Amino acid sequence: MLSPHVHVLHTPANLGSRLMALPEARYVQGQPKGYHIYREDEPRTHLYYLREGRVRLSQRQPDGRDILRAMVFPGEVFGEESLFAASIQGDRAEVAQNAGYMQVPLEAVRQGLAQDAELTRLFVDILGEGLVRMRDRQVSLLFHDARTRIIGFLREVTEDRGEAVGYELLVRDFGYTHQDIAHLVGTSRQTVTTVLNELKESNLIYLDRRNLLIRDLDRLK
Repeated sequence: MLSPHVHVLHTPANLGSRLMALPEARYVQGQPKGYHIYREDEPRTHLYYLREGRVRLSQRQPDGRDILRAMVFPGEVFGEESLFAASIQGDRAEVAQNAGYMQVPLEAVRQGLAQDAELTRLFVDILGEGLVRMRDRQVSLLFHDARTRIIGFLREVTEDRGEAVGYELLVRDFGYTHQDIAHLVGTSRQTVTTVLNELKESNLIYLDRRNLLIRDLDRLK
């Protein structure tokens, strides 16, 4: 079962090299935590591909709160909405862990899509996955309780990024706070904390400040 929202564009390995070959593509490295790659009120001119570190995509609410929209990990694209929508979007991208990323002018990407059938196919695949995940997010929010949504989130992150350690699955540099998870699954931080503590006490997961360990994915329901 998919969680309500994690970043949707899980990109194939060869996409990065194809993007880097486009005109005026540039690699930016060493951007520190807190650096704003783009802000809510800035025109969008580039597509981004994260090579290292971590980036938060968030939105400022009318009451002043920042709501996490997605977390971007290495190998993922962000800022893609600007290829198809208005030049100004309502979210911002902020470095959460020292980051290196490629930035490619949107016009160069559009020209590449028009000329390179394989590049177009890759984008169709990853955007199609995004639509499926958006649909599943809506179903989850409508029909599943908070505990089920939290467990669904943990399962999806593990299926996307986990590596086998014996019979267990380890997600290195998990990257989400309890408040982040609460924003992504549509519940309170207190509920997330309660559910995670219950899962720890049942020996289904181990979670510290950096890593998530799933003891048995089949039992995590």
